[in-house]
Amino acid sequence: MNRSWAAALLIAVGSSWLPASAQTGVVMRAMRDEMARSVSELELDSLDRPYFIAYTIFELVDVRASASLGGLGSSGSGETRLLHVEVRVGDRNLDNSNFSSRTGFGGRRDRSGSVPLPLEDDYGGIRRSIWLATDQAYKRALGQISRKRAVLQNQTVVEPVPDFSIEEPFDHEGGPLPPSPGLDSVRALAVGLSATFADHPQIHVSSVDVEARRVRVHYLNSEGSTFVRDDPVSSVTVAARTRAPDGMEISDSFTEFGRSLHDLPALSELSEQSGELANRLGTVRE
Repeated sequence: MNRSWAAALLIAVGSSWLPASAQTGVVMRAMRDEMARSVSELELDSLDRPYFIAYTIFELVDVRASASLGGLGSSGSGETRLLHVEVRVGDRNLDNSNFSSRTGFGGRRDRSGSVPLPLEDDYGGIRRSIWLATDQAYKRALGQISRKRAVLQNQTVVEPVPDFSIEEPFDHEGGPLPPSPGLDSVRALAVGLSATFADHPQIHVSSVDVEARRVRVHYLNSEGSTFVRDDPVSSVTVAARTRAPDGMEISDSFTEFGRSLHDLPALSELSEQSGELANRLGTVRE
């Protein structure tokens, strides 16, 4: 898909290709409007213009708690909104991707990280942050392709492989936003499970860490693909440590994962696993 076609799609057609939820959401509206501007206007002197741009916004709500021997050690919750921008310059056969250069002793690989966005649904603030991140990503892409072309001038490519494939636009409309994980439920699981080790005096140190995370992902690219999806994840990690008579420290742990706290094993099952871990460490200790 060439740039002129993509620009026409985004500017002339507007939001008709977006799912209903994406058209009405402040986050997706800011992404869509800034994408249209970037596709039509992003250019630096006579250098390469972007042929592909993608925005990914992650909205995270993280709830966690740590406990030991039935006592709560720490707990808390946090909310984060992050943006990742991908900008490709050149063309599908040769662009700025799939390349790393060494600068200085030890080498350093060019990486583009995520940048924070306002937590409020502030259209202007979100769009400004996207604009700044896109500008930085574009300049970084220009530097990458310049170095890549310089390196390839001195190398013989036996079998050229395109850097980017052609795909049909894809739309996926996310469902209702799931509820945030409950701090009380996370605390209760950590405290209840950690009490298991009170019956195992041979275990000198033990801990239970519980985390529940709600993640909503907004994605939009310059070729018309968009989606909103949820990637929740919950985990419980149990760790224990003891010391053998000769002074050697012995430790063990296990982790269970699920999409939500309800997907994790029941407290009784987790307590049984924790008891088996404690007995196993006791056997090794002796």
